[in-house]
Amino acid sequence: MPFASSYRIIKSTLWYSALPETQALRLGTPTAETLGDRVRMVCWNVYKVVRGGAMADLAALSAEADLMLLQEAVLHGAQPHQLHLTSGLEWIMAETSGHARRGITTGPKTGCRAPCTAIASLRSLDQEPIVGTPKTSLLTRYQTSRGPLTVINVHAVNFVPLPKFARQVAQVVELAAGDNGALIVGGDFNTWNPSRHRCLMDAMQRAGLTRVPVTAPRRWRHFGQQLDHVFVRGMKVVEARPLAHIVSSDHIPLRVELALD
Repeated sequence: MPFASSYRIIKSTLWYSALPETQALRLGTPTAETLGDRVRMVCWNVYKVVRGGAMADLAALSAEADLMLLQEAVLHGAQPHQLHLTSGLEWIMAETSGHARRGITTGPKTGCRAPCTAIASLRSLDQEPIVGTPKTSLLTRYQTSRGPLTVINVHAVNFVPLPKFARQVAQVVELAAGDNGALIVGGDFNTWNPSRHRCLMDAMQRAGLTRVPVTAPRRWRHFGQQLDHVFVRGMKVVEARPLAHIVSSDHIPLRVELALD
């Protein structure tokens, strides 16, 4: 499905650097035609899967989830890993940055038991100052027993001034505004100071999204602030908890169960 017809993109070109759908990779095969009225999901920055035990933890979490939102996912040579073939999920990955000499691609990756029916990926206009790469928001859509569910997987710019962070948050808000149905927005928002946190919370509240009440233990926070968040619209929270026993990344996985209204 071409990008233009798969999602009604907002026309505020000032805010967007759109990636063509050809830069979104499909990996694995879904095992369900649709999602049910309850969705078990995990949101996790996997730290490029460089720590010991990360792949085993990822496989275990994927086996119990209907929906996986990963940030800092990595793909070697655009080839599917065994996890993509055995998890029962279809994985959509937006290619944010590639390391040509090593054949490595990193970016957000979303996995779901149901097939993806629409894809849109938007690159931030601002780049990280040290590595010189942008961050990407990945939109995917799925059919459920009660209608479509839109998911936005976000990895926010980190070491930049607040106005640049706010500009990417505005991207996400405008992307969310293009859909009126059930919606999940989750990811690593790098809200490591109170100003960033307020900027994000105010923007999501104005957009009609509610933060899922899941709090990371203090040892998983940065400068006392939580980095990872999940927001919803048109869904109720059944359960939400951090998985503090998983230490194979520098971020904690957030496990959430949601019910469609």
